Amino acid sequence: MDLKEGTIYLIRYRFDKTRIFIGTFKRFPKNIWNIPSAEFINVTAYYTIAISPELTFCHYSDYNYYDVCKINNAKKARYDMEKRALDMILKTLINEHFEW
Repeated sequence: MDLKEGTIYLIRYRFDKTRIFIGTFKRFPKNIWNIPSAEFINVTAYYTIAISPELTFCHYSDYNYYDVCKINNAKKARYDMEKRALDMILKTLINEHFEW
């Protein structure tokens, strides 16, 4: 998993889809048991508004990580694509330059 330091991620547990968190990746801490883990700061759980200052996910490979900035960019791109398609259809129907 390629997590970038300082990036905000939506974190979802693979085996229980209701366990969702949002937090900023800090680092991969070293431990004496060689358990892969990832450390996040400013973590918020989806079911509460409380913010944990720091949270470490042991067995971090059991979680899916989604970059929040990429999610927001994808939503905007989809909206823009749908708007262009609608404009093309309306221009074809009306045969003139259509503006909302």
